[in-house]
Amino acid sequence: MWLRGIAICGQLREVYSAEPAEAAQDALEEFDEVWGRQYPSIAQVWQLAWAEVTLFFAFSSEIRRVIYTMNRIESLNSVIRKSIKTRGSFHSEDTGEKLIHLAIRGHVTQRQRMTDSG
Repeated sequence: MWLRGIAICGQLREVYSAEPAEAAQDALEEFDEVWGRQYPSIAQVWQLAWAEVTLFFAFSSEIRRVIYTMNRIESLNSVIRKSIKTRGSFHSEDTGEKLIHLAIRGHVTQRQRMTDSG
């Protein structure tokens, strides 16, 4: 099962890393031919959101890489904010630092598990 997940992710990477939007459309059609019968909802979601997806192709691959990185940073910031918000106040600065450290560590561990499992 996880080998299929790796193959699916690899083929989707070809879609969002394609240089012109037309090449990405071709890659999506190829994805649909290979995986569309087993997993029809994946290609359908991409096709329904294609107008939004193609906005990214107006940028160079270097800029798109920065956008993806920013999404990861925003995700980490969200985890940190959530951990601080639930706590409320801290007895010392050291307590706050430890809480942030544990939140980051938990987030990194979770992301590693997600990438390891495919």
